[in-house]
Amino acid sequence: MDKSDGSMIISILLILGVLVVGINIIRFLISSGKKAKKDDPYALGLPQGSVRAVLSISLILFFILIALFFYNDSTFEKAELAESTLTILGTLVIAVSSFYFGIKATEQGSKIAKDTLKDLSDHSKSENQNVPPEIILKAIAQNKELWKQQYQSEDVKLGKKQSANTQFDVNCLQFLVKSKLTYVNTKSAIPVFVYFTADSKNYSIPTDVVVISGNETTSLNEKVVTLNLIDEALIENKEMWLKMYGAEDILAALKVKGELRQKVPCIQFIVACKSNQLDTQIIPKYITYQNYNIPTDVVEKDGAGIDTSDIQVGDAVWRQGTTAKGTLGIKVYRDNADGSKTDFLLSCYHVFCSSELSNGTKKYTSTSNSSIVAKINGNTTEIAKVVEGELNTKLDAALSEINSNVSVDNHLKGFLGIPKYGIRLITNQEVIDETTVFTYGARTKKAISGTVISRVASPNIKLNGKKVRFKNVIPVTKISVKGDSGAMVVDDKGKIIGIIFASDSKTSYVVPILEIITHFRIKIYYA
Repeated sequence: MDKSDGSMIISILLILGVLVVGINIIRFLISSGKKAKKDDPYALGLPQGSVRAVLSISLILFFILIALFFYNDSTFEKAELAESTLTILGTLVIAVSSFYFGIKATEQGSKIAKDTLKDLSDHSKSENQNVPPEIILKAIAQNKELWKQQYQSEDVKLGKKQSANTQFDVNCLQFLVKSKLTYVNTKSAIPVFVYFTADSKNYSIPTDVVVISGNETTSLNEKVVTLNLIDEALIENKEMWLKMYGAEDILAALKVKGELRQKVPCIQFIVACKSNQLDTQIIPKYITYQNYNIPTDVVEKDGAGIDTSDIQVGDAVWRQGTTAKGTLGIKVYRDNADGSKTDFLLSCYHVFCSSELSNGTKKYTSTSNSSIVAKINGNTTEIAKVVEGELNTKLDAALSEINSNVSVDNHLKGFLGIPKYGIRLITNQEVIDETTVFTYGARTKKAISGTVISRVASPNIKLNGKKVRFKNVIPVTKISVKGDSGAMVVDDKGKIIGIIFASDSKTSYVVPILEIITHFRIKIYYA
C-alpha cells in the first residue's frame, strides 16, 4: 500500500468520524429541542454555552475536511496550502477554546459576585433598614452626650436617611454638624453604622449627617411647611408618635409661644406634664418628613373631662332622676311623610343619656324613664323625651323629642339672629386665619369667644373613670367649663360649627355639626 492509499484511508476514516460526530450532534440538538420548555432561558433548553460549543466544533471539523482535501493532492502547491490551513486551524482551535472557557469563567465569577452582593444587601436590609424607632431613641438616650463629644456634633436625633434631595424610608441616627469639615478627620469620623445592643439583640443603626446653620438645618426646607403637609405626616405617623413620645394628642396647628400663637405651622404635641417625659420619649425640636424639617411644639394640659356638673341654671338640661347637667344645644327637626315636622332638642349623649352611660351603654334604646327636664319659672319641668343617641369615637350627641306644650326659642343666648343659615366646615385655612368662634354655655351664662386651634384633634376624654380617644373633633381655645356640654358653637357670621362636648385646661373640643346631622338625618331651625 503506497502513500496515496494510506492517505486515502486516513481521509475516509476522518470523514466517517466527522459524519458520525455531526449526526450525533444533530440527533442531540433535535432531542433537546423537543424536551425544551417555553420558559427555558437558553436555546433548545441546553445549558448556557452549549450552542457556542456546537458551532465551534462544527467550524473545527469543517477546516479539518478542507485541509485533508488539499493534503491528499500530490501537488506541492496544494500540500503547502493544506499545511497553511492546518496552521490556521491550530490558531483557531486555541482562540475558540480560550474564548469559550474565558466566557465561562467570567459568567461564573459574575454569578459569584452577584450572589455575594445579594447576601450583603439582604443582610444590610435585615440588620439596618428595619431598626425600630424606639430602639434608636433608646440608643440616643444612653449615648447622646458621648456621641456629641466623640464626633463633634451639635446634636444627635432620630431621623430618616437622606441623599441629596431624596428621603428614604430608613430610620437612622442623624448627626447635626455645623460643617462637614468638622467630622472628616480620622479622630471624629462618623461611622456608616453605629452598633447598639438592646434586649439581648444586636442592631446596626445607619447614620446620616445633616449640616446645620445656627438652629436651622440647611439641607431641609422649613419655610414652605404647610398644615396640609403636616396633615399628611400625621396620617402616616400619628399612632407611632403617640406611642413613641407618650403624648395625649398630636395636632397640625400653629406654633404656640406663651398665650400668642405665632403663624408658623407645626406638629403640636399635647402632653399631660412636660416634666414626666422619659429620655426615650423626648420630643425633638424638629421632625423630618418628606425632606421637610417640621418644627414641633409641646403644650402641657391637664386631663380632658366631660363638661357636666351638679348645677341648676336657666338653660341647663338634664335627665330626670340624675344630676349630670349640660346645655340645651340646638333645636332641630325631621320632615314627616305627611308634610309635617317633628321637633327635637340636640345635646350631648352624656347629657341626655347619662343613665345609660353610667351602665356602660353607648347607644340609646327605649326605656321607661326618658324624660329630659329643665328649670322653667323656677320649677323642674319635663320638656322632652329621649328618642335617639350614640357615643362613639367621632360622636357624642343625642336627640330628645320636644313636648307639644313646650316652646323653644332657637336663638343662641347673647346673640341676635343666630344661628344664621348654613354650617361652617373647619379647614386649615380657618387655622391660619385664626377664625373666631362663639358660644353660650349653661354654666358660664355669658357669650364667650375663642379661636380655632387645628382642623382636627384626637383627645383622650375621661368617661366613667376610663379614657376614650375621640377622632376628628375640632379643638378651639378654651370657651367652656363643666356644665357647658351641648352648647352650640358658631363663627363670626353666626354659622354653626358644632356642639361642645369636652374640655381641658386650655382647650374646648367640638363635635362637627356635619357629623351630627349626617348621622341623625336631621335639619336645623335657623334664626
